[in-house]
Amino acid sequence: TGDTITDAIAAFERTLTTPDSAFDQFLMGRDEALAPAQKAGMEDFVRFGCATCHAGPTLGGISFESINTHADFHDFMPADYEEGAHGLADFTKKEEHKDMFRVPNLRNVALTAPYFHTGAVNSLKEAVRIMFATQVGGSAGSKPSETTIANVTSFLEAQTGTLKGKPLDKLTPEEVKPLDEPR
Repeated sequence: TGDTITDAIAAFERTLTTPDSAFDQFLMGRDEALAPAQKAGMEDFVRFGCATCHAGPTLGGISFESINTHADFHDFMPADYEEGAHGLADFTKKEEHKDMFRVPNLRNVALTAPYFHTGAVNSLKEAVRIMFATQVGGSAGSKPSETTIANVTSFLEAQTGTLKGKPLDKLTPEEVKPLDEPR
């Protein structure tokens, strides 16, 4: 029903998380699983407050937040972009829910372009830059440097998991068939 579809989609999306990313290995005690830039990016991810919304086992997907906290998200879209979605307000019809979207899960995010509800951003690094502008706005003392943006991007790349022992971006179509299907 309309009342349960959101719960059903969320339950399905939780099954899409693949284990054994470099970040998972780091959490299990393998310090060397993350490169120095990824560790710096993880520290910045926490320091700038990204982990406030991108929390839990999937690094997100557990709340609805405004896309315009410190700057208008739409200012970062291409000039010819016409907004079609208004977030939670499309369902609740409440003005206070306009531009509130479900915080995306960041697991495997390096493989899921295009980004945002608009699909207008193809680069993970550009998506990180936009999120810093619209969501962080210079908190934690200063605006992020290019190094910070690159490090956070590198940390997000460490969220790519494995399936059947291979990184997701290295799998062939034949390898992603369900186990119960004949090969």
